[in-house]
Formats: sequence, C-alpha cells, structure tokens
Amino acid sequence: MKNDKNGVYVLHPGIQHSYQLAWALYSKGSLAKYISGVPVRSSKSDFFLLPKKLSSKLKKTDIASSLRHHPIVFQLIQRSGQLFLRKLGKESVIEGFVHRVFHAFDFYTSLLIPKRNMKAVICFENNGYHTFKKAKQHNIFCILDAPSIHYQSADKLLGSQPKHSYLAEINRRKLEEIKLADAVITCSTFAAKTYIDNGVPKEKVFPVLLGATLPEGVCRTRQSDKIRFIFAGSMMERKSIDIILKVFKEFTKEDNVELYIVGGTTDQKWVDEANSIQNVTYVGSVGQEALYQYLADSDCLLLPSRFDAFGMVVAEAMAVGIPAIVSSNTGAKEMIEMFPNSGWVIDASYIELKQSIQSILSGYYDLETAKKAALEASKYFTWENYRARVSELILSLSSK
Repeated sequence: MKNDKNGVYVLHPGIQHSYQLAWALYSKGSLAKYISGVPVRSSKSDFFLLPKKLSSKLKKTDIASSLRHHPIVFQLIQRSGQLFLRKLGKESVIEGFVHRVFHAFDFYTSLLIPKRNMKAVICFENNGYHTFKKAKQHNIFCILDAPSIHYQSADKLLGSQPKHSYLAEINRRKLEEIKLADAVITCSTFAAKTYIDNGVPKEKVFPVLLGATLPEGVCRTRQSDKIRFIFAGSMMERKSIDIILKVFKEFTKEDNVELYIVGGTTDQKWVDEANSIQNVTYVGSVGQEALYQYLADSDCLLLPSRFDAFGMVVAEAMAVGIPAIVSSNTGAKEMIEMFPNSGWVIDASYIELKQSIQSILSGYYDLETAKKAALEASKYFTWENYRARVSELILSLSSK
C-alpha cells in the first residue's frame, strides 16, 4: 500500500498499542514512518533469526517493513541495565534508569524528524519532549498519546510512594510535552478527565477506547469444576496485587477456587508471596497467544487497580468470553458500563474484592451470564474498530 511520505510519524520507545495506531494510519495511506524500540513483524519471515521464544512474542501488523524502523539498541540497553542494577541490589534506581533510556530514544527520534511539511507527529507519554520541540520548529502538528492518567492524578491515587532522584525531571518533561502537544489522546474517558482536572483544556483532550482481537485457534481446553480467577499484568501495588494475594491467603485447598498469575514484576517479593499461597499458581511472563490461552482457560479476570488508564487485559479477556472484576479507577470500567452484565465494577479495596469473589463462588453473581455478555461486548471492542476510530480522529485533527 502506498503511503504519504508527508503523512504522520508514530514514535514509541517500547510498543504498547503504538503498532495498532500506526497500522490504523497505514491502512489509510497516511503513515510516513513507524519507529518503535520493540520490533513488530508483518510475516513469519521477519526476524527469522530470532529464537522462537522471542519471535513468538512479537506483535503482528500489516505495516510494510519499508515504513518501519526498530532501533532495538534502546531496549537492549534498558533490559540489560535493569538486570545489572537488580543484581547489584539497586532496585530503587531502576525506574529512573528506564526513563533515561526513554529520553535518549526521544532525543534520537527528534533527529529523524524531517523538515518538510508533515501532517503530524505522534509521541507517547514521556517520549515527546525533544521531538515535539523539533516538530514545532517546522509547524508540524503534535499529538501526545497518553497510555496512563495525568501524572499528578496518579500521585494522588497512589499516595505516599518512594521517590527517586530522576522523578522531578520526568514530571518536568511530561508537563512540557502536554504544553507542546496540540492534542492529547487518552485510552478512556476516565483518563481524559484526569488531564482536564489538571488544567488541560477540554477541547484538546480526546478519549479513544482500545480493543483486542482473538488469535486463531484459541479456545477453552480446561475441564474442571474449580473456579479459576486470573490476574494478568505486571505485579505491582498500582494494580492491587497486594490486595489480591491477601484475599487468596484466606482460601484453602478444599475451597473450590484458584488463582493464576500471568505476568512479570520488578519486585521479587510478589513472586515469593504468590508461590507461598495455596491455590495460587505463578506462571510468569508469556507471549500474547499464550496469554489468550490462559485467559480462555479461566473463569474471571481480576483487575482491581488503584488506577489504570484503560486495562488492555479486560478487552483481551472479553475476546475469549471471560468477564472481569475491575475497579472504579480503571478506564476499562467503561466497557462494563456499556455492556452492564459483562463484569463487575468495585472500589479498589480488600473488602469489596473479597465480597465480589465470594458472590461468584456462591452463585449470587451469575458467571455464565457474564461470560456470554463479555463475548458480546468483545464484538465492539476489537482492534479493527479501534483502528477505524483512531485513524478518523487523527486525520481530522491533523487536517485542521
């Protein structure tokens, strides 16, 4: 497909949903370049030299390789640096180090912005400071895609947290990015409100819900009477892993319930605690298709986050017909609000999570009805529908 060389640049130091956004523009012939630290593939022949364990984790896209650039050196520096610092027992400085790598990527991509008249450049949060400044010199429309909520709202919701020495610089850059951006795209109305509440003009903020699409061949294979809950994501307090584990500590082997945890963590204590609890199985990080299989073999997803701008895994769970228990501080609650029987919205508290799980176990909450509603909701929250919504928005904004 022929794309406009004066179209839109999409930049991300990692990946998140950037490949879907770039794909959306590519399908409209408006993608000038997609640059991401984590590579994607358009066919099985891409990155054929990579071990299968790694290549299976690469996201798939239709974007032509000529319009993609993946400087993986930044990811190599980030991941090797994290391992090195962890071995030295320097966990407290890891977050600052990771953000320094993001900022280096931002400086690198700012050097690649052409001087010609482009439609727009899209940077993801904490990756647009240098790039937006460069783009503004050439009157290029700047769009900030914000996968998280406003950092000041995040600080309030998390309460007292350990601070690292680089945090002030991170927040300074985030604030400058918001000021430089002509538009801010968020993952939900919940996230959009946090930007508006912190002084960003309402007419500058645009929520677009994300989606998920089920890979071929995924279906339920587990046959068991035991009700399986699943937590999928990074094990951290922000996602209330402490509350989840506290609830499951109270169950015994005789109880008709189990919890699977799929995902990584930067704090080994959560893995150790999970492995010490009966009826809890820690799986660790897996590829995308394997994640869908674990979801398909579960009965209910748990995402009682203290905050989540969206909660991608909720859309992924719905794609296999699995309902979710989510907190009122997640963007994904909007999916359940649109399809009321597809899950349950609670406060991010031990008491409410425990009550919800017990309501499922007792049959007070109808799990089978919720599964059917979740599958119906998934037809609306697909990646194809997201690409249609976000491409229409971006092309409308950049043509003004």
